[in-house]
Amino acid sequence: MLRSVILPSIMPSITICSFLTLTNGFKLFDQNLALTAGAPGKQTEMLALNIFNTFYGRSGFEGVGQAKAVLFTILVAIIALSQLRLTRNKEVEA
Repeated sequence: MLRSVILPSIMPSITICSFLTLTNGFKLFDQNLALTAGAPGKQTEMLALNIFNTFYGRSGFEGVGQAKAVLFTILVAIIALSQLRLTRNKEVEA
């Protein structure tokens, strides 16, 4: 019952929650950048701020920052597409 009824019905809500969490993380990027003046030092930093600091903070590391951004985008796309495929496989056709 859990695998055939409950999980397929909550898959869309899991997808929505994961995307809301992801977008909230990028919204907090501006707040972290403003509060730390772009220099968090050795404090905990979010992924978006890390990508930004790698690209703009260190001379000669622009390619590394761009590579981090591309890899992160690919990772998000893979998660989104796999979630979409899992959700569509569990749908009941009328």
